[in-house]
Amino acid sequence: MRLKNIEGKKLAILGASEYQLPLIQRANELGLETHVYGIGNIEAGKSIAFKFYPISVTDSEAILRQCSDLKIDGICSIGSDIVMDSWMAIAEALELPGNRPSADRRLRDKFRMLEALNNVVECPDFQVISNKNDRINISFPLVVRPLDSWGSQGVQLLQSHTELNDYLGEKTDEVYVLSEFIEGEEYSVEMISYEGQHFPIALTKKVCSDLPYFVELEHHLPSGLNPTFEKQVYGEVTKALDVLGHTHGASHSEVRIKENHIYFMEVAGRMGGDFIGSHLIPAHTGYDYVEAVIGISLGYFEPPKIELGPKTGIYFLPHPNPQIQTMMNEANNYPEVQVRNYFDPNFQNTNLRSSRDRIGYFIYLK
Repeated sequence: MRLKNIEGKKLAILGASEYQLPLIQRANELGLETHVYGIGNIEAGKSIAFKFYPISVTDSEAILRQCSDLKIDGICSIGSDIVMDSWMAIAEALELPGNRPSADRRLRDKFRMLEALNNVVECPDFQVISNKNDRINISFPLVVRPLDSWGSQGVQLLQSHTELNDYLGEKTDEVYVLSEFIEGEEYSVEMISYEGQHFPIALTKKVCSDLPYFVELEHHLPSGLNPTFEKQVYGEVTKALDVLGHTHGASHSEVRIKENHIYFMEVAGRMGGDFIGSHLIPAHTGYDYVEAVIGISLGYFEPPKIELGPKTGIYFLPHPNPQIQTMMNEANNYPEVQVRNYFDPNFQNTNLRSSRDRIGYFIYLK
């Protein structure tokens, strides 16, 4: 896909962290005016934006006023769930291409999502609770997560009622999703959608930290699944996207596969984070996933043309395999290491409970 005649169009981008850099950079390269919104860790995006606005990505009303005054031509983001409410509300209000809030409610609310998915695909057993006195209908071990969690925050495997009570403590103002623990290999599925049609891009093999937590430490392409089974997975994801109302843009679905059964963990209405969409997908498939997201936000789309290339993947630190740390520290001795970065070189951590506890990464190509 090569976008043409878009120079000078105004693109609103939600988020300015390092994960949004590939989107801002690509939009700049395409000659777009990048109007970037965010607070907090924003120096990376702020420095290269056409114009930056210190407004929280969750303040949809303030961003909407700005975007309306600017007469923006499109709005998008990559790799973040927290922007979804604002993104869809603004797209609808300004009649821009994108998913609508009705889809957002199912994509952001893990319980509504599983309720909808359970009608068309296989899911773990699940329920919601709000305190330790609620009746538990799922057998232990089970997985607990806050209803609105993201980045693996608060996600934990529990073995007993005692552990659940300890997890909940005295909390009475939050809602939690409990789900059956499905053992099996984990994969993520990247697809692109336009006007309700869904197109497969790639499956990624995922490796997480040791239980009881679920911190993502590795992503690899190709997935290692046979092509026939991959096609079956894509078919199941298509059903999921339809029932969730996802019509436009990238999607990232997480599944576990056990004895040829495909169990859906969750679906996100954006490309995979952890540099999956921005770095791994184009390296392995030749498909400019970021440009496709930009194009859809402006009303342009061509079905993806996939040309499989080298193996690629990412490792996050700290990692239980000491060889991974060695490759990070001695990257000059490992030609397959293409990109490496410490989030904070002075910060050391071995206690992994969520993605925020990771201290660095490297991307390989071979």
